[in-house]
Amino acid sequence: FFKQKTAYEIGVRLVGSEMCIRDSLETCSNQIKDSDLSLCTHIVLQLEVPIKEIEDIIFRAKAAGCKIILNYAPANVIQPTAIERCDYLIMNEIEANSLFGQKKEVEEYAIKFSERFDAECIITLGPKGSLLANREGLYKIDALKVEAIDTVGAGDMFVGAFSAGLFKGGCTTSSLQRATVASGLACKFKGAQPSFVTPHLVESELHRLPLPRKIA
Repeated sequence: FFKQKTAYEIGVRLVGSEMCIRDSLETCSNQIKDSDLSLCTHIVLQLEVPIKEIEDIIFRAKAAGCKIILNYAPANVIQPTAIERCDYLIMNEIEANSLFGQKKEVEEYAIKFSERFDAECIITLGPKGSLLANREGLYKIDALKVEAIDTVGAGDMFVGAFSAGLFKGGCTTSSLQRATVASGLACKFKGAQPSFVTPHLVESELHRLPLPRKIA
């Protein structure tokens, strides 16, 4: 279903109001009204619902001036013209390989996608952190050092925290820092337990991780 949520709810609790698509084979894009789409709307999408519905809401949201964050997960076939209308792309290395179609260095994936789709592209690398490619260059951020117990839900936490950071007015690099801290903290708890990772906890741990550094 499509519905208004408070951010950290693509699997996490965030701050701010987001439009989120949840996993449901019965989800259809007309569940979001045109009146819900505006310049101040942030839409977070994953490929867990029928692709046609994802493509339709992307085209409608872009026409309305929304910010669109596409989590390319699970990897699936989607029209390149739909991806081109997204402002942010988030995926892991396996999903990047699937989208690219051949094995390349992960840095090349990020740069190529950013250029090809004119979007800011983030590729997560698990315990090695993540990469960000945009018009300003290529950035790297390390993972938060934690004693990981369970990584279930860490990916959703990352996407949710990143989206919430943008919604609150943060820049891409500071939102990436916040997402990295939030997803790292999520690994300290067994199972998908978003209630343990609060905005206050994330804020208190930000000092442990420097902002992304430019590497190219």
